[in-house]
Amino acid sequence: DPVFTTPMAIKMISPMTTYTTFYTEDKNKRVHYYNPWTKDFSHFLHQNLLRKYAVIHQCSIPTADAFPFSIEPLKVDKHRNFSVVLYKNNPIEAWTGIYKIQGSLQLIQIGYSSGLGSKNSMGFGMWTPHDLHQE
Repeated sequence: DPVFTTPMAIKMISPMTTYTTFYTEDKNKRVHYYNPWTKDFSHFLHQNLLRKYAVIHQCSIPTADAFPFSIEPLKVDKHRNFSVVLYKNNPIEAWTGIYKIQGSLQLIQIGYSSGLGSKNSMGFGMWTPHDLHQE
């Protein structure tokens, strides 16, 4: 594993996704995907990491204050870094690019080991530390 710091720049090596699922009044299932410029994007990635922490440590989900985490886009183009991946005929909106993450080093480690966001078992959310001075 690399040495983790906070804050740190990361580069996505597979797209990351985060979303919520809800049902409309006529009981149709809808999925809403979040983009990196919304506050909910960071919030739902944080919540996902807290759930992973609870599974790994076999405990209840910790509070966000106990294990802070945030992510913000550094070099993300709305066209070049956006992709729609079809999986079993379902479109999944996801993002690559370079981001700044900060917060709990434990959550950052979990995010590195398991992936950031949702659908990690399908290959989403893998990243590597990135040196901004390399560019």
